[in-house]
Amino acid sequence: MKQLSGTRLSLESEFEDSLKGRRVLITGSRGFIGAHLARALVGLGAFVVGSARSWSAETPPGRANPRKSLVRRASEFSDGASTPSASPASASAPTGLIPLECDLCDFAATRQMLWTSQPEIIFHLAATVTARESLDLVQPTLNNIVAASVNLMNAAAEARCKLIVTCATSEQPADDSPPVSPYAAAKECVSTYCQLFRHKFGLEIREVMPFLTFGPGQDEAKLIPHIITSLLFGVSPKLSDATRTFDLVYIDDVVRGIIMTALHPEAIAQPVELGSGAAITVTEIVQRIVRLIESDMTDSFRRLIEPDMTATFDSSDKRTSPAGRVADLSHSLDTTGWLPIWTLDEALQETIAWYHQRCKDG
Repeated sequence: MKQLSGTRLSLESEFEDSLKGRRVLITGSRGFIGAHLARALVGLGAFVVGSARSWSAETPPGRANPRKSLVRRASEFSDGASTPSASPASASAPTGLIPLECDLCDFAATRQMLWTSQPEIIFHLAATVTARESLDLVQPTLNNIVAASVNLMNAAAEARCKLIVTCATSEQPADDSPPVSPYAAAKECVSTYCQLFRHKFGLEIREVMPFLTFGPGQDEAKLIPHIITSLLFGVSPKLSDATRTFDLVYIDDVVRGIIMTALHPEAIAQPVELGSGAAITVTEIVQRIVRLIESDMTDSFRRLIEPDMTATFDSSDKRTSPAGRVADLSHSLDTTGWLPIWTLDEALQETIAWYHQRCKDG
């Protein structure tokens, strides 16, 4: 069954023609979740526009000049438009996606992008994603999360966009406790603005809350890829907290949850939580990945894994944020019908195989 999970075939079976021909915009479409969502929506027949600060392979995300936002010609967004020919700005765009360069911190450029692309649905995934508890992240998260999100909501309300689906984070406080990082504070602020635009300005906004998402193509500095790639080369992963717990969810399930949230026929007031509903410690994650590598790998990579290999931990970098929160799957099921279909072992096996091939390919 899982051989089809997350593929174009299984998505078509689940969603059929529900997105065929519909105009959608994905912000942050160069990011991990954004790129996977873009490929899924293209496969489902949607007319997909993807925005990023820069599509140039030479320019890392976030380094584009904020006053040089590029918007393609309006003629390229006709209903029968084909994907634009390759250009420096579209060199890294997924096949079938129309790439735009736009800094969402620039309200005039954001407004122009929406009036030009005229999306029916906006999937807002652009953000500075880091949970470091550092003062130097206050300004970047304020600008790139709060200001950018408010600019997009404002422009979407003006353009009479039907729906925005945006991402909250499990780092946000679950009660009245204060946020513990600039990222969590910024996301909490965006959630407040979602309520404002929803209730006062009539903009339909729905939030999804992915828990710790992993899968093929993720930045190797992230937790799961770091553990996998370290172990594949016989190096102990360097981590900060052995006892910290996470709710892990596979990227294909997150993409399904985002799409199901967008397609739900009624308004959804609370964030749709996308996770497994179960917590696992960092130590247990490492042990599980070691076991899966030992059982699956038959070449030189397997011989690099020592029988008692584990991670090394540096408590000086230990985070103070609360741990142990897991997704409320009853709410997700009741509101959208979403439940994860990948088990943790199956998802880890798929991810290990992808990084294993990447390591072999050099």
